[in-house]
Amino acid sequence: MTDGVTNATIPRGESIEEIDFERAVQLLADKRAKGPAAPKGKKAPAKAAAKTAKAPAKTTKAAAAKPATAKAAAAKTATKAAAKAPAKRATPRKTGAASGS
Repeated sequence: MTDGVTNATIPRGESIEEIDFERAVQLLADKRAKGPAAPKGKKAPAKAAAKTAKAPAKTTKAAAAKPATAKAAAAKTATKAAAKAPAKRATPRKTGAASGS
């Protein structure tokens, strides 16, 4: 049920015929007071915690690792560019049956 702004779900124990105007107003007020639902499926905070745990180990090798990562990044972009190249089309084969008899 809705008032045009807030949507409220009718509880399982109640049917639509049993709900009067006062009960509908109460359900809508309860829903407004509850606030919006929390978003589901966000895993970013867990990944951020994992990255912060690995960060101290990387800082000791940061100076030595930077040149190698630059080369690796250049190699990856070259590989990606080659992979995105359009595929060559196969030339159609000529068959003996098409030579008009």
